[in-house]
Amino acid sequence: MVREYIACKRPYKKGERDYFRGLSLEEAIETAALAKNSEGKRSGHHRRRTPTQLAHGKTKLIALFSQIKRCESFDQLHKLVVKATDRVKGLGELYGYDTAYVIGVRLGLRPKKVYLHAGTRKGAQALGFPGNLPHLEPSDLPAELQLLKACEMEDFLCIYEAAFRKLSRFKRSRTEREAHERRWRGSYSSSK
Repeated sequence: MVREYIACKRPYKKGERDYFRGLSLEEAIETAALAKNSEGKRSGHHRRRTPTQLAHGKTKLIALFSQIKRCESFDQLHKLVVKATDRVKGLGELYGYDTAYVIGVRLGLRPKKVYLHAGTRKGAQALGFPGNLPHLEPSDLPAELQLLKACEMEDFLCIYEAAFRKLSRFKRSRTEREAHERRWRGSYSSSK
């Protein structure tokens, strides 16, 4: 799965980042707030958000232009975006992360943690992490994922969460089956 991600998703994501880097900061804030991709279309993550909700998010973020410009880390930017938009009905954790990510690309600020929201949280849970964590350190994730940057790990957890759940169910059912077989063998041998 990691090789597939690197081969198929990384080039597209790089193209998106290159596009966002080329925008002015004001354009990046507007693009991010309206959940647009490099083609000017609404990001699939935010297809259910109404134009009114996105416009409210944009208004809140444009008002913070000078504060956004002064952010020195992705974490600082993320907190600012979430705080500004968390009271806008319909904009949640995923919106906060995705919006901060696009603006962060323009500012040269990358996530150093793997932020959990929506699908990434489900992916992390399928790997055995508690569901109430706000983020993970990249080093907490399996060795195979260490080939990815933190922002790619976030994307990977979201994209492959269904596959992780299937694998964890398979492992769980296999473990349960093996335990049942041990109990059966134990009861069979003790009845002789």
